[in-house]
Amino acid sequence: MLRTALAGVGVLALVVVAGVGGALALGFTPADLAGVDGITDKVGDDASPDVKTDGGSDDTSAASDGGDGGDEAVQDAYDQPLRFSVGEIEECGTTCRDVTAEVRNTGNESIDDIDVEVHIFADDDEVWDGNVEVGSVDAAASQQETIRVELGYMDAYKIKQNDGYITVKTTVTTASGTFSFEERRKVA
Repeated sequence: MLRTALAGVGVLALVVVAGVGGALALGFTPADLAGVDGITDKVGDDASPDVKTDGGSDDTSAASDGGDGGDEAVQDAYDQPLRFSVGEIEECGTTCRDVTAEVRNTGNESIDDIDVEVHIFADDDEVWDGNVEVGSVDAAASQQETIRVELGYMDAYKIKQNDGYITVKTTVTTASGTFSFEERRKVA
């Protein structure tokens, strides 16, 4: 009986050690494993307030109008009739975030058939993609959508290995044209 109990405890200890060791190998810290609040090195935590997300706000962001004939001339984001920005980011799990994004029509006319496609990269590895059909946005109005971004542990590890930086490439397609936004952002 004692031998069976000791064997059971030994197997349980082995499973716990293997699980903790695997989590640490994937880049999780002991604070992550213990669930300590206030630690900000999880995937998807809010970016610092100086990061702007309108597709043309800093040296690492760019916006371009897809145009016809392959002319990919870079254009100032503020000259475009559409702006794309990321607002609130809420945690929905260790590697899950609910991200509220906004498409704003800065023009004088309604824009129809708006589709948003988002690709998230850690270095050159795509870790997530998704799309949302926004529909129409009236002149000087905006439309908000919440997108759930769920990453696997390996994708979260890729972000950690990339010093916590991701590159978000967003393509907004409308009835009147295609607009691309790119932003590099520290999330972990």
